[in-house]
Amino acid sequence: MNHTKLSSFTIIDVIERQIHFVEANNVFEDLSVEDLHIGRLRNFQTGQLLALRNMLSDVMEMNENQFLDKYLTKMDDLNEQYKVGNFPSRSQADQLNGYTTAVINILSCIDPEFYFALEDYFEGLLY
Repeated sequence: MNHTKLSSFTIIDVIERQIHFVEANNVFEDLSVEDLHIGRLRNFQTGQLLALRNMLSDVMEMNENQFLDKYLTKMDDLNEQYKVGNFPSRSQADQLNGYTTAVINILSCIDPEFYFALEDYFEGLLY
């Protein structure tokens, strides 16, 4: 933790901390490499990192409305893909799960209502 005043704490700080957590996450360190779920966890984290890095880049360039329009549209598109079940593999579904989870988490920081509005889209996909 640093000593930045919370009044100066930004969405950039939130995203950077989430990226750091995913990259340094050792919560699951005790899992065996043979554990079937470790591969799924890695795919989930890959999806999270992709979303977080994309959003980090976008928050530096976009205003709030542009950012929300982009990610709400993306969530609509991903929801349609999910409904159709258009995933060539389980790993792609796990990555989508991580991606959507990260987007929902960040959008919820902007407006908590997004958590409830978007969670129904991906019912059954989110862990």
